Amino acid sequence: MNRRITDDMIFTTGVGNHQLLAAQYPRMKRPRSFLTSGSFGTMGFGMPVAVGAAHANPEHRVIVIDGDGSFRMNMGETHTIGTLDIPVKIPLLNNHSDGMVRNLEDVTREGRHSASERPRDVDFAATARECHFRFAERIRERADLAADGVRYHSLRGNARRAVEFVRRLTDRELVLPSELYVVCVALAVAGEDSRIIDLLERYAGLRKQLNAGDAEELVRYEAAALARTGDESRAGALERNSSARLCRQHEPQES
Repeated sequence: MNRRITDDMIFTTGVGNHQLLAAQYPRMKRPRSFLTSGSFGTMGFGMPVAVGAAHANPEHRVIVIDGDGSFRMNMGETHTIGTLDIPVKIPLLNNHSDGMVRNLEDVTREGRHSASERPRDVDFAATARECHFRFAERIRERADLAADGVRYHSLRGNARRAVEFVRRLTDRELVLPSELYVVCVALAVAGEDSRIIDLLERYAGLRKQLNAGDAEELVRYEAAALARTGDESRAGALERNSSARLCRQHEPQES
């Protein structure tokens, strides 16, 4: 996708794992071209804000990166976009679940899932066709994502288009680093020190994928939790290692 992002593109998102992926990986070309509700958790945000963005910026191409959970919150906007011929494109990541909620249930509730999975779902591409989208296709296999294939044409031109990427192309079991960070912050606020320690040990690999600032903040949470649970030696070792890393980061570079 990054190879196909141009200056005239505006991206919107709903809320969920697709939102985190969209915030981290696509490289926007200019300011104010990524419209998302941030941490307000407004599922369904992507579709209506795309309609507004298209009307306010008729010379731009508007693309909604959405997930099936958020998309269902405002499926009525599919009818608005299609019947009014609004030039909006929708790459939809369908993992048959409320993926972020499901991941957090895995992390904090030992995998007990409450209404966050959908063994059966509708064909969203067929829904888009019924709403007069000029192009709508459901992609099931990675082999169908060839860079020169018709699937990527969903980002070209101004016609309204929709591509649905179904579960095999999305990993709903994958816990994202940002989700681990959010859970640890919440547990710190709640004072659940033992659970912070357990989570950071269980998902040690994810910490390496965080940006430096968030990773160091998790070290501080872990050190504080260890100190409060009486493990002063491990807490001290973590803080010393953290200080050493920060010092190395700020050492002047040789020319």
